[in-house]
Amino acid sequence: MLVLKCLADESGDDPGAIVARGFLDVDEREFGNVINRLEGYFDCTLWLRSRPERRFVVDELVALVSAATGAATATTATAGSAPTTSGATTTEAGRG
Repeated sequence: MLVLKCLADESGDDPGAIVARGFLDVDEREFGNVINRLEGYFDCTLWLRSRPERRFVVDELVALVSAATGAATATTATAGSAPTTSGATTTEAGRG
């Protein structure tokens, strides 16, 4: 839920709307701010700054944070929402 709160706080979008879409498109400033917040909240490095796309897919972001922190976290797909796909990769989560 903290991942979703971070996305909603930075973008100003309704959390329910973000979950319904399954993703959030952001500009350069918002992208950096979301990463800074998440890395600060969870005291981890997410290795996302070099990603060319500026879309956060909720399930992928939750999985990245979970992998970086060693936490088992339910994604929106496992919580009952439809999963979404994008061209984003999660291979950067294993660094560090």
